[in-house]
Amino acid sequence: MPEFKRFIQDFRDYLKKNSFEGISSEVSGVDLIYISLIDYLVRAQLLSIAISIIIVFLIIAYNFRSFLYGAFGLVPIIFGLLLNFGAMSYFNIPLDFITSMIASIAVGLGVDNSIHYLIRFTRTTHTLPLGERIRTALNISGIPIFFTSFTLIAGFSVLLFSNFKPILYFGLLISVTMLGCLIGVIFILPALIYFTKPEAIIKGRVE
Repeated sequence: MPEFKRFIQDFRDYLKKNSFEGISSEVSGVDLIYISLIDYLVRAQLLSIAISIIIVFLIIAYNFRSFLYGAFGLVPIIFGLLLNFGAMSYFNIPLDFITSMIASIAVGLGVDNSIHYLIRFTRTTHTLPLGERIRTALNISGIPIFFTSFTLIAGFSVLLFSNFKPILYFGLLISVTMLGCLIGVIFILPALIYFTKPEAIIKGRVE
């Protein structure tokens, strides 16, 4: 698609430089409409991702009464989204009507794990060392988070057997994104808490 857009632009530049007196020319066709539609999808996806992330951030921050909780709650989601777009780039998966919906869906699916772990962490005994609290929270919440994510990944993986490529891509990208969110909440979020030691999260408590 980028190559075709460059071709269209080069062709328009050629027409401008080699115009004939009294003759006007204009590039048209279904392909131009398709390019415009893809550009619109990209803008709409970026906007929907930004809105959904902001809404999730505000909900987490409100429930925990801390903007820091909101920021940390987004870490697994953002990691999952990065893995999603990385998979699209690696497998050369085009952005279309189906794949453009995945990022927003993934935000809704991934936020549950973040909230689950953060609540469990805040309910650990505060007199314990930080490393022990993180380990305790993982021991309690890690298994349900793992099996919940694994169930979703297994369910969407069924779509990988589809002969219709957009459906296959949808199943692949959702599975990859959910795997990224799982890695983010099991490994990255606890490590981030351990190394940054955010006071609001360490001292916070949710009843």
